[in-house]
Amino acid sequence: MGNDIIYVKDLEKSYGEKKVLHGISFNIHKGQIVGLLGENGAGKTTILKCIAGLQSFDAGNIYYRNRSLKDDMSIPRNFGILIESAFLDYLTANDNLKLLLWADGEVDSRIIWDKIKESLDLVKLLDVKNKKVKHFSYGMRQRLGLAQALMTAKTFLMLDEPFLGLDPIGKDIVKNAIVSKAKEHNMAVLFSSHDLEDVADICDTVVMIKQGRCTFNGPMQRSRLYTVQIDNIPDGFIGEASKMGVEFLSDNILKFQPSKADKYSIDDLLKLIYTCNMHVVDIWVEELSLKNLFMERDV
Repeated sequence: MGNDIIYVKDLEKSYGEKKVLHGISFNIHKGQIVGLLGENGAGKTTILKCIAGLQSFDAGNIYYRNRSLKDDMSIPRNFGILIESAFLDYLTANDNLKLLLWADGEVDSRIIWDKIKESLDLVKLLDVKNKKVKHFSYGMRQRLGLAQALMTAKTFLMLDEPFLGLDPIGKDIVKNAIVSKAKEHNMAVLFSSHDLEDVADICDTVVMIKQGRCTFNGPMQRSRLYTVQIDNIPDGFIGEASKMGVEFLSDNILKFQPSKADKYSIDDLLKLIYTCNMHVVDIWVEELSLKNLFMERDV
């Protein structure tokens, strides 16, 4: 687990006889933004609720800084969580956030205002801090929910569909706030989305979920397709290369996609080529879109 802030290990969950999570595993480091990508009903929100301690799970475990949630259910108090926003509509945005900090045990008025001001400023709602929430638009409520999560997050921020229902300006505001918290405050961030473009815009790592199974878990830069021309193919090479997921297009043309190879990289393939006394004649690199990657990772 090492430097992981969050480590989800072999997570399984069923509702009655319907199994919705099948051995999900991934980790998140400090300053890392991880996008949990999947269609509606794939299991994303169930994963988030398990991490938040809002949902039990049947098998596997979840660790926060090497501590098991099973052993200490108070751990999620360290998290900033946006799953289902809840406000008192008859109060202002400022008063809603103040109540949240009071409930969290904060009583110093100066600290309370500093936290509220920083969070509302990040989501561009500071100028309407004294406006009652009942007069907020849907997008403003979404951003206020993010402000709640930002304000209470200590080392980990977790957001369920944070861009849902936002206009382009609202999306940019939320994306900038997430990136700021991760990169300037070294916070681990996990957010779910079914929108490929939103995930591609800001995440460092993608975890793809289809029908409750993890079909891809890796950095964005693994979404590349390499076509390699070599001078010859000696005995034994085809078997070893095939284990790495290499496809042979012709006698001397290979295709390799790290996103399909899981534990192997292009460096591993090149090392094998040179170990077998072969030479690379040419190599072409094609950047695959996240859409290509998502569509091909069928269960």
